[in-house]
Amino acid sequence: MLEAVKMLDPTQTGQVQLKIATTTTNMATEAPGPDRAIWSKAAWSFVRDCLTELWGDHGVVAREYLHWRGLNDQTLITWHIGYNPYSGTDSWRNWGLEPGEMVHLPAGIVIPCVAAGELHYVKIRRDDGEPKYQMLKGSQYWLFGANTYQDNLMGFIFESELDVLLGWQTGLKVGYASMPAGGTLKPEWFTTAQVEDILVAPDNDPEGDKAAVNLCSQSSHINLAEHVPAGKDLTEYYQAGGDVLIWILDQLESLKCPQNC
Repeated sequence: MLEAVKMLDPTQTGQVQLKIATTTTNMATEAPGPDRAIWSKAAWSFVRDCLTELWGDHGVVAREYLHWRGLNDQTLITWHIGYNPYSGTDSWRNWGLEPGEMVHLPAGIVIPCVAAGELHYVKIRRDDGEPKYQMLKGSQYWLFGANTYQDNLMGFIFESELDVLLGWQTGLKVGYASMPAGGTLKPEWFTTAQVEDILVAPDNDPEGDKAAVNLCSQSSHINLAEHVPAGKDLTEYYQAGGDVLIWILDQLESLKCPQNC
């Protein structure tokens, strides 16, 4: 099984060509963004504070939850995962937003998206309330884990950032990234990589399946991975006793034999 990646025939692949549809109407109605320099300064400060909290007394329950999901301490440190112990708000002035806007900072696990040294978004898995995951106001839509595609010809796209961490933690050198169901890949996310094949691994539900099929339609080199044998996603498969590394290797091997040859 460990030979699966080496078995892939480079003559049967080519760089992913993404067909991105845009319209002048969408561009014209897009809301103005924040001052990125001010927003980035505030966001990095928040992320650093939350890093400290995760490893302090307030972060005990959050650390236990993340460990329960299969994530070890080194993974959490590498990906700058933090914890915000108290819900609160902050002024638009501190975040470079439009006058009168507020930044809501719910209590929960803090997941920053960093690519090429730039902080694009901060998402929080809330301790309670809805939505379960909330992105901080002013965040920039981006591919979480885009850096892992650097120097890798192939990789996975999951729905959950925490699934990305679980896959990356196997140590197998491929790309691991995530984007919400229904999102569209953007070429600028891959400017530092020569991507040849992508495997989309959606959650095991109708919404995820539909979004994955639409994503695969963007390129013949974007392929649909098999559902994990147990649970709705990679984390639930791990929690059910599944071997994450073996599942990943099986999916990579399927690129060599797409019709189960």
